Amino acid sequence: MNNKIEKAIAKQKFEPLKKMADGRDESLKIEAIEAMGQVAGEESFNFLTVALRDPSVSIRTAAAKGLGALRNSKAAAFLSHQIQQETDEDVRKLMQTALGQCH
Repeated sequence: MNNKIEKAIAKQKFEPLKKMADGRDESLKIEAIEAMGQVAGEESFNFLTVALRDPSVSIRTAAAKGLGALRNSKAAAFLSHQIQQETDEDVRKLMQTALGQCH
């Protein structure tokens, strides 16, 4: 895991993760989105719910993992709804797994 991401998680800081997630480096972006699940808070939840509707399968996958890591009822409710909308079978399966982590 990227050192900056580890520091953001340790300090429970959303903003550095958001900057990385908004960047151009695809692998760093995916890692930052997944890591948001380890930074509790409304900002992380809101970012992840938007990312779960991204056109990119890899971004939606990272967002599903992040929401599962939040382990809360809001994430569970959102995942339950989005599973119905998801078109990619692999992402849908991962969303099911993430939903199981929330309960």
